[in-house]
Amino acid sequence: MDSSGLILGVWDKFLHDAGAYAPYGLTVPINSQCTLLGPYHVPNYYSEFDAVFTNLPIVTPYRGAGRQHGVFVMERLLDMAARKRGIDRAEIRRKILLA
Repeated sequence: MDSSGLILGVWDKFLHDAGAYAPYGLTVPINSQCTLLGPYHVPNYYSEFDAVFTNLPIVTPYRGAGRQHGVFVMERLLDMAARKRGIDRAEIRRKILLA
């Protein structure tokens, strides 16, 4: 974030537990990556994920799979940035909202 409150970039790395046996759940982290920035202008974005298969129940896509995860992360990042800069949560969003 620069001194005026504009976001310069987001770097994202996460771990996805795909559960056991089926690779179909890999669309969930891909959707998270693609939708994380939402309606905000962020000039630099890097994202990667590692997927692991475990002995837990499989992850299977459903409507909107992964999108809410990305939105949740971005909104929390903006809240943290606003708190750190001492500015209103709505103000930081207004500054970077795509017009």
